[in-house]
Amino acid sequence: MRCTRISGVGSSNPAGGALARYNASIMEKQSQHTVSLFYLRGFAAPSGDAILWQYTKGGSRPRRVSPRAAAAEHRFYSIEREDGTWDDAFEDWLAGVERAAANPIRELAAGRELDGDERWIVAYFIGLAFLRVRGYAKHAAGEKAKLEKPEVTLAFLEKSQISRRFPAEVVQRFRDEILLRGRGVSLSPKFYLELVPLRATKYAKLITEMDWTVYRSRTDFFVTSDNPAFARRPDSLADPGLVGLERKDLGVELGFPLSRDSLLLVHWGNLRVGYQRAAPSRVRELNRRTILSAHEHVYSPERSNTIEALMEEHSDFRLSYPVH
Repeated sequence: MRCTRISGVGSSNPAGGALARYNASIMEKQSQHTVSLFYLRGFAAPSGDAILWQYTKGGSRPRRVSPRAAAAEHRFYSIEREDGTWDDAFEDWLAGVERAAANPIRELAAGRELDGDERWIVAYFIGLAFLRVRGYAKHAAGEKAKLEKPEVTLAFLEKSQISRRFPAEVVQRFRDEILLRGRGVSLSPKFYLELVPLRATKYAKLITEMDWTVYRSRTDFFVTSDNPAFARRPDSLADPGLVGLERKDLGVELGFPLSRDSLLLVHWGNLRVGYQRAAPSRVRELNRRTILSAHEHVYSPERSNTIEALMEEHSDFRLSYPVH
């Protein structure tokens, strides 16, 4: 029996409606956004259908996509259990953060000052934006291979407190077993998800302490990407990730597009604080930084020759890690 037939029963059938909602919730769990859905909707065209133009680095012509289809991956955060069921705890946790952050981000984009709690949750959301995306997952996969090497595990064992907490014979047996099997610790493919909340807190503390400038434009638009947060020294567009963010002397500017009309720059006093009107040249430069930081896709409210030219100019650039 096809579920589509059952869920297609008229809305007057309570059982059919409940099953349709259940099927929809299952599909939503399977399709997980690496960039928040509410956030992507803020970059859709203001009139007509909620549509984004998706540009691909080094790829084909831009195409129209819905925010629901953009930056969506099948079970990206889910962990399969031994019995074949799925653990969606991380996705559920992300949903809670998104619910808390959605309104403060909209308010900041619209021009309202935030209180301390709102500022913190926006900072935390931006910290997460560095860590929840596909580019960081790819980096973590490479780190997993390194961490599982026996020499890395043995070096960690020597430097950590573990060797002092257990009897010498137990530690020696552990060393012998590592050498015998020729590999170190065995990590889950998505082991890095456990580290995300702590690292996001570290970034949020920094971001909260820094000065905030929101650029707004009435005539031009800002774009976002599948890796929306970027950190750049003004004189070095090729900086990776959060490099040197804690160094006040480097003049690092952390950017995060808030909506099609506004973009947040976080800095150590390099710029005027508060809301500033962005000239077309400033919008173009900030969009260039967003495009540079994109892993693969850039999302725009309109199809634009300017954005296409910037995509072509930076088609070969890929963000490097680690994120410090």
